[in-house]
Amino acid sequence: MKEQVESNNLWVAYIKYLFVAYVLSFLLLGGISWCLYKTNISLKAVSVCLVVTYIISNFFAGWRMGKKAEKRQFVWGLLVGLGYSVIVILVSFVGNGYMLASMEKQILVFSLCSLSGMFGGMLS
Repeated sequence: MKEQVESNNLWVAYIKYLFVAYVLSFLLLGGISWCLYKTNISLKAVSVCLVVTYIISNFFAGWRMGKKAEKRQFVWGLLVGLGYSVIVILVSFVGNGYMLASMEKQILVFSLCSLSGMFGGMLS
């Protein structure tokens, strides 16, 4: 019974930290858009900032999830990154009617999100 409660608590924490990753992404993207509005930074720099946003958000969420899990932290961090990337790809599909620009970008987003979440969990 105790293991069941702990498992449920971890899944609740998973949803919570996935939400935290999206809030952090929203804040970082707001800062990027403000910089884009105030200055004339190139689209290449915006693309780099977007990738950094993915990495920071998933690293932080994976790190917090690893702290909560106490065992197999890297797996929980990886799950946070996987969940984040799947939602980003699905929202992109629903919002645009098509997937991200190319399969390479989808793989890049999937890999960056997953690995940064896992790395955050490993360092927790």
